[in-house]
Parts: sequence; structure tokens; C-alpha cells
Amino acid sequence: VLDFALTGDDGFVEGATQLAADPEVGTDTTENPDSPPSVGVSADETSITEGDAGTTEVTFTFYRTEDFTGALAVDSEIVGDVDAADLATGTPLTGTVSFADGEDTQTLTITVNGDLTTELDEALSVRITGTDNAAILISGSQGSTTILTDDFAPEAEDDLIVGLGD
Repeated sequence: VLDFALTGDDGFVEGATQLAADPEVGTDTTENPDSPPSVGVSADETSITEGDAGTTEVTFTFYRTEDFTGALAVDSEIVGDVDAADLATGTPLTGTVSFADGEDTQTLTITVNGDLTTELDEALSVRITGTDNAAILISGSQGSTTILTDDFAPEAEDDLIVGLGD
């Protein structure tokens, strides 16, 4: 229509009228494409209390979606504010979680040491670093929890020294 207004050629109006009178609406009757197979990890608890002694466990769940066919190895690492002293002796900071054919979840349990050290809360995360199958999408690459400290510095005493008078 704008072409007709600019040029005066009524051929543009006839073409526009034909399009408006017989519109073709395309409908895709095929299904939506499948999502690609993927893997992720999440922490089962959002936070845990460290404790003064002993150990506390925190579990991370690895999951895969869409296609559970075949075995799958998922490489991961422990990251965050934690260091080897925060974890049970011998806890590896990297490792592999293995899915058997048909499995959709696997768990990794990390043991956290209790202590009496005055410190801030610490982040403990497990991050996926890769898989043995390049066709697998890493959709949830990191699961995180917070280790809540229960060790605090002594409260400051009142500035008034008792017995020195007012």
C-alpha cells in the first residue's frame, strides 16, 4: 500500500489485496526437537554446620537428562573457600563419577572436618570439568553449599575496668 502511495502504480494494491484475501498460515506439525543429553550437579543441602569436632557429611547429586543410554564418566573438582584441612584426610580434590547404562543420578559425599578455628563461613562447591562424551551438554556445571562456622571470637569485654572508680 505504501508502494502505491509513493508510485501511483495500482499493481502494488492488487498484490497486497491478494495476499490479504488468501493468507497462508504455516503450521509445523512436527514435534519440537529433542533437547540434547546433558549432565549437571547440585548440592543436596544449601548449608551445613561445621561442628567443633568430628565430621559432617555433605552430598552432591550428579544427574543426567534426556538420554541414559550407555556408560558416562563425569570429571569434577572441589572448589570454593575450603582447603584440604577442612576436608577428611585423603579426600581427593578432583575425581570422576561414573554412570552405568540406564542410570540417571549418582552421588558424591564429601566429609567436612569440625574444628575450633575462628573463621568465616566457607563455600564448598563441586564443579564439573568435563565428560568422556563430547555430545553431552554440561547444563548445571556447579553445585554449592555453605559450611556455617560455629566458632566465634570471644565477645569484647566492657571498656570499663572494674575497681578503678568513676
